[in-house]
Amino acid sequence: MLGAGSAPAAAEPDLIINVRVYNYAKVSSGVLGNAGREASRIIGTAGVDVAWIDCLATRSASLATK
Repeated sequence: MLGAGSAPAAAEPDLIINVRVYNYAKVSSGVLGNAGREASRIIGTAGVDVAWIDCLATRSASLATK
């Protein structure tokens, strides 16, 4: 509720963190999904959304670009 002469609070910016997932250990999709949901829940308590990016590059290809 706003009092007389009060301006509405500015909307907070959308905060998103991009997380790239390289599954070198070949963890099952079920385990990755559960871990991702739990991490998103924890990070979400800070008001930050998580965008999960499934990266399918091979380990040798990603190391060559560093």
